[in-house]
Amino acid sequence: MFHENCLTEPASPLPEETVADAAIEGGINPALSQDSQHPAMILRRLRRITKAINTHSHGLWIQWKITEPQWGCLKILAEKSPLSAAALSREAIVSQSSLVGILDRLERGGLVRRERGTRDRRETILHLTDRGREVARTTPEPLQSSIDNALKVIPPEERTALIRSLDWIAETLEQTLVKSPHKDACISRNNSA
Repeated sequence: MFHENCLTEPASPLPEETVADAAIEGGINPALSQDSQHPAMILRRLRRITKAINTHSHGLWIQWKITEPQWGCLKILAEKSPLSAAALSREAIVSQSSLVGILDRLERGGLVRRERGTRDRRETILHLTDRGREVARTTPEPLQSSIDNALKVIPPEERTALIRSLDWIAETLEQTLVKSPHKDACISRNNSA
């Protein structure tokens, strides 16, 4: 299903018996392995993706002193400011309670300004400050650029299938979280961004 060029391939051809072993180690395209549908292999790929995201997040913090959720909110506000907090919550796929903490930190850093809505005083309107606009403009997007470049080599119908597959995995994981006896601990940990 997935295009061979989008994943790391071995430097030289592997004997048939080592293909599955190399796939498990992450050395080749999973489509080349007979076990490519195995849940453990899918989980390994998800962990690799998570590791790449975490590495990118760490780099953002080291260089810019912002987290991945803060950066995502800044990028959205750079495109659509002014924006209501509710709209930003939907766009960034962040709960409104998490967004409050994110906005508190962005405001303390002088990157965002909040004001009350004129028609509805309960509404919060968000504005990017000049400093926030500069950070959004100059913060690199290596992760997004890498994904964009990798997806360019995949035919459109395979990209669509990939999106459907990722949506299915995300929905399955979200449903599992809702049923989990540990969901409150997981939610509060994820909302501390």
